[in-house]
Amino acid sequence: MVIEVKDIQKLLSKLSKMVFSREQAQHQAIEIRETYDKGILEFHPKEYEDKIWDAVQFIELFAEKIEENTYLYSEKDLNNYIKENGWDVDE
Repeated sequence: MVIEVKDIQKLLSKLSKMVFSREQAQHQAIEIRETYDKGILEFHPKEYEDKIWDAVQFIELFAEKIEENTYLYSEKDLNNYIKENGWDVDE
């Protein structure tokens, strides 16, 4: 499996626009992580591996709750993450 910068940009964009639910995005992030754990994940471009991996981890945690109705990260946190990490590129 290959994960590209554009894949992460699209996923974060859909998440921020609420096209995907937190849980749907988390499911995709888990699939990516499991592929990584199996040693069959390729990052493209390779020099963005750390940035892509950081985003995958953030996306996975974005659906985590600290209380019944309280998420670990807010939508504001998501938007800040996107801007601060250079993911704010239109599709």
